[in-house]
Amino acid sequence: MNVLMLYRPEIPSVRAQSLQVLQTAGALAQRQHRVTVLARRGDSDPSVPNVPDNVQLKVSPYRHPTACGLWFRKELLLWWKQNRGVVIARDKKKLAGIVSYLPKKHRILFEIHAVDSLLRPKKGWERIEQKCASLSDVLIANCDGTLQQWERQYPNSAIKKGVIHNATSLSHTNARALSVIRCIGSLHPYKGFEQLRPILPQIPYPLELIGPRHIDIEPHPKLTVSPAIPHEQVASKMASAKALLLLLRDDLFGRHFTSPLKLWDYLSSSRPIIAPNLPTIREIAQHAQTDFCWYEPHNPSSLIGAIRKACAQPARSPYIRTWLDRAEELEAFFP
Repeated sequence: MNVLMLYRPEIPSVRAQSLQVLQTAGALAQRQHRVTVLARRGDSDPSVPNVPDNVQLKVSPYRHPTACGLWFRKELLLWWKQNRGVVIARDKKKLAGIVSYLPKKHRILFEIHAVDSLLRPKKGWERIEQKCASLSDVLIANCDGTLQQWERQYPNSAIKKGVIHNATSLSHTNARALSVIRCIGSLHPYKGFEQLRPILPQIPYPLELIGPRHIDIEPHPKLTVSPAIPHEQVASKMASAKALLLLLRDDLFGRHFTSPLKLWDYLSSSRPIIAPNLPTIREIAQHAQTDFCWYEPHNPSSLIGAIRKACAQPARSPYIRTWLDRAEELEAFFP
């Protein structure tokens, strides 16, 4: 099957969304599909990742947004005319704004990882989402919460629907656990890093945050902030931690719209996981048939207790959900 990933990941990038698109493309190619990915050029010279032969990864020759946008439209139109197949659309604005002008020729799988009209109601997202639904054959949500919120927001949508979670490309790695707790992933405000400040003096081991920083974090003797590392190094960083921490706020995003990519990476390790007691995270624990050291978000004593419990626990059994697993689930919605 010819497959177009309608999302412009940045090359190179450590963003979870870009990693997910490239990993999904690679897995579909391993399943003998012919996959095209149109990518944006990053700020540095692109180092194109290794991809299977069946993936046609095209990186824009331009960095300027206008030139890159024109290049993208040209490449999209060429693919649309020359192929017949499946479009996996992650970018709502491109699906609503560009594809609506093209002839109905391909089966469109509309991937949603949030209902933006609920998160940002004054930005015109309701019109965009309704347009996307009208253009699509299948709606695929990243978790049950996203699908439920979509159905509540658009109760009359007759589009076929399903839930397909994220996955990991990491394998289990053995290493001696060091005296450090690690939290891996982008440092964004919505993840609730303010929960850490009150509990740092009381945690049993130092805490290391690893990932691209989008917030200011005050220094503390028990806190280290490290830059993002290549994805292939994440497994060894996880394996050598005493425990792994996932931070989220108890808000609309945390309760309904997330299937954290890094949590699926965490599951591939044998280290205890400290996680917020939220429906989205409970769903993943049930999916993996495992348990976490739970804390109530924005409850300092609960977070301290969960950290201490995790640091005293033995290794757990790894759970690995691969991108090939995810690709097989996507195939169920192909023609």
